[in-house]
Amino acid sequence: MTSTRRALSGALLLSTLISVAIFPWKLTLALSFFSGLIFPPYPLFIGFISEILYYSGTGAPRALVAGASISLVALCVRYLIKTRII
Repeated sequence: MTSTRRALSGALLLSTLISVAIFPWKLTLALSFFSGLIFPPYPLFIGFISEILYYSGTGAPRALVAGASISLVALCVRYLIKTRII
């Protein structure tokens, strides 16, 4: 991995983390998916962070479930890209 690609990956991961507090949830969802292609457990971490920041008290961890499902989809897409099926 070249240093430019590593820097862009780090910038994407950092912008996804910042987007939880600043941007609307749809943009955070899209950034989580693209960061999940780089590091698959990262959307799960983002879901956990958003659950901590925006706890609603309903008992349904919606952001955590969304992060887990994005992680699974990103993991499958990453696998298909690495094996050159897509």
